[in-house]
Amino acid sequence: MSAPATATPGQQAIWDTLRDSGCPLTTAQIVEVTDMSRASVQWVLRSWREADYITASGAGNQVTYEMRLEYLELTQAPVPDRKMWRTPNEDAAQHLWNGARQLKVGWSGGELRAHSPIADQITDDQVRNFINLLMRSGYLKVLSKARSRSGRSTPARYRLIRDTGPLPPQEKRMRVTYDPNLADITHVPEVQE
Repeated sequence: MSAPATATPGQQAIWDTLRDSGCPLTTAQIVEVTDMSRASVQWVLRSWREADYITASGAGNQVTYEMRLEYLELTQAPVPDRKMWRTPNEDAAQHLWNGARQLKVGWSGGELRAHSPIADQITDDQVRNFINLLMRSGYLKVLSKARSRSGRSTPARYRLIRDTGPLPPQEKRMRVTYDPNLADITHVPEVQE
């Protein structure tokens, strides 16, 4: 799923507020005018600052933001780049997903991690959680279960059976799995009574 071609109404409201103010504004002032959450406003402002659309001065709660002169005539708000603000878990999931898509024959959790260019930054928990997410959501087939014999253990092996595109499925707060490639929820757990 590619980035939207136009800014959201909230992003446009922030842009318009900065453009029309004629003076530097604090995050609190922008929040008050736009009625958006502080976190959303801060994320948009950081993104625009990194892209050099706006400048920031001051420190702490007194940081003020101002539009750069060359962008004052720009009426359409620029779309913030979400890739700039990825978390380590998002990076791990992306690399693990890429590996699962590339390892066609089957793989263990250790092999999946080893296939990643950031293998040293991915934890066992991240691998285990990602595999569990894919299993719950019907993306994986178990080729062989984990076994332990005579002190030797053999890890479980998996194969990706549902490759929906380049972005990894994401588990959302309401415990559903969202696939950004399909722009759809791909798994909803049954409600237990």
